[in-house]
Amino acid sequence: MYLKHLLLAEEVGSEYEMFFAINNIGNLYLQQEDWNNALTYLMRNLPYAESKGTLDQKAYAYTNLGRCYSGLQQYDKAMPYFEKALPIQMQRTDTARI
Repeated sequence: MYLKHLLLAEEVGSEYEMFFAINNIGNLYLQQEDWNNALTYLMRNLPYAESKGTLDQKAYAYTNLGRCYSGLQQYDKAMPYFEKALPIQMQRTDTARI
């Protein structure tokens, strides 16, 4: 379903929808603890999140990358993403994701 969402978003050229489709695919891989595939998808979202993304999109991108690198036990790479996510999460008062 998420792959179909991604294909449709690419077809119509909606970067916003592509972000969420890619994020969802990355999250599926995170849930399966397939860290390398998760990283592949989640890294695709980082340029969009940082340049055009909403606060929510930035928070999702940073938090998910932190989770992924933690799963890979690359804590030195995870920490900067968590550090970027924290102030955004605090600003959004989204304490469930902290």
